[in-house]
Amino acid sequence: MKHAMMAMALALVAAPVFGDVVHLKNGGTLEGQVTLTEDSAIIRLPVGEVRVSSDAIERIEKKETPFDQYLKRAAAIREDDPEAHYQLGLWAQGAGLKHQAADEFGKALALKPDHEGAHQALGHRKVNGQWLTPEDEMRAKGLVERDGQWVTPEVATKLDTLKAELALAREKRLQAEAQLQRAQQVQPAYTYDGYYSSRSYVSSYPYYSTVPYTYVTPYSVYGYAGAWPSFYYSSSWCYPRSYGYRASCWPSSGLWLGWSSCRGSWSGHHGGGHRR
Repeated sequence: MKHAMMAMALALVAAPVFGDVVHLKNGGTLEGQVTLTEDSAIIRLPVGEVRVSSDAIERIEKKETPFDQYLKRAAAIREDDPEAHYQLGLWAQGAGLKHQAADEFGKALALKPDHEGAHQALGHRKVNGQWLTPEDEMRAKGLVERDGQWVTPEVATKLDTLKAELALAREKRLQAEAQLQRAQQVQPAYTYDGYYSSRSYVSSYPYYSTVPYTYVTPYSVYGYAGAWPSFYYSSSWCYPRSYGYRASCWPSSGLWLGWSSCRGSWSGHHGGGHRR
């Protein structure tokens, strides 16, 4: 019911209201020129406008603010009077309205370019009969601006070079990180989890094994038949060697026991190095 009545009132009254203090339900307040609409309030502040939903407003208190007073004073002066703008700027400066003060000083200078008070209020200095802004004065001294600081051209060149080198180093680091990430995503083409036979290695293509396994391999040496346990874990690339039915492996961890028919004996290796 409360919101319905407020909506009706807002619909009927959509004109600017001066000097109001908007009390919000969260405990905050906003002061300025308020324009009420059907479902919100547009509050004109010295630095801009804020729209607040009607549901977030607790109450609106009428109170004249410095900004309201400034608007009234600005409406009362002549637009073509530089001294009036200057005096209004001084008042706004004392009231804490820096933006409005600078605006009034600028209007005074637009009407009277040699207005000493307006120049001084804006921080201008008279050099060789000419009023200069702080920036123009620094440039007249041969300085250049870098990141909010005024430095000599030599220092500015060094800063520009350093900034370019840092940007290049950052780009190279990002490229290296991207390459490393792509390399970590590469998966082996084949994975073999089989066994070694007593005559030859059972595979016709390179493989990469990271799966530990245990198996029992039958063998025959000079007519003696039996079984030999073999334990193997590989984390390396292995390629079969066609001659002599031997397999050659790169360094890896584990124990391998297998049959080499070209030599007629068992061979094994534990740890790194070649295995055959």
